[in-house]
Amino acid sequence: MNERIKELADEAKMSTYLLAYGVEFNISIEKFAELIVRECASLAYDGPGGILEHFGVNDNLIKVGSRIKVISGFNVGAKGTVSYIEPTGRMWVMRDGASSDVFYHPEEVIGVEE
Repeated sequence: MNERIKELADEAKMSTYLLAYGVEFNISIEKFAELIVRECASLAYDGPGGILEHFGVNDNLIKVGSRIKVISGFNVGAKGTVSYIEPTGRMWVMRDGASSDVFYHPEEVIGVEE
């Protein structure tokens, strides 16, 4: 994520807004911003010089075979490997020690290096 995202989050007083209704989110400002940028990119041209490049978002961050960590939803903290990604973005993950895949939405996981 580049400096512009951090500036926008600061300008929007992001941490104050997320806690304004007494709800705490287990998501970083960077991840929240990335989700917004990805949503915008899905609605607009995103070739060279497009939205993802402008905001410094790596479009291939999570793909089949990527290692992930669950940050919200079912089984927070679990790690696993992405087995399949549906066209809708929902991804099927074989969690470490599990015997079958479960699905997560993109906002529920982050990529991890291992």
